[in-house]
Amino acid sequence: MKRFRYMKAVSVREAIRIFAAEPGAALMAGGTNLVDLMKYDVSTPTVVVDINGLPLHDITEQPDGGLRLGALVSNADVAYDPRITERYPLLSSAILAGASGQLRNMAPWEVTCCSAPVVPISTTCRCHVTNASLAADAPRRLD
Repeated sequence: MKRFRYMKAVSVREAIRIFAAEPGAALMAGGTNLVDLMKYDVSTPTVVVDINGLPLHDITEQPDGGLRLGALVSNADVAYDPRITERYPLLSSAILAGASGQLRNMAPWEVTCCSAPVVPISTTCRCHVTNASLAADAPRRLD
């Protein structure tokens, strides 16, 4: 494992500031997946920004009819949300097929969707750190 700095964000604003300012930053939501990837040098962040204490646990309706999933919403909450099962059944099915109940109850959905070294869903992942009054995109290229 390579050396890195650890920062526990105390606000969404602070998490966005650190993540946007540090090209080698990784967000830690849950943490077990990131730590495993770091042990084997699959992921080598220069800064780990811990967002576990932030208010990012909601699934909210968007004006365009889509849904915004907070970074800390558990896989189980995503998989069983009636809006997800109705509008995005493939997402729900994939989450249910991909992990045990214990992991689904603990693991945040963003780990499932944005962990390209494990499951390369796409070559670009847009990670959003948001709450009701603040939103920012910090795109990262996943090779």
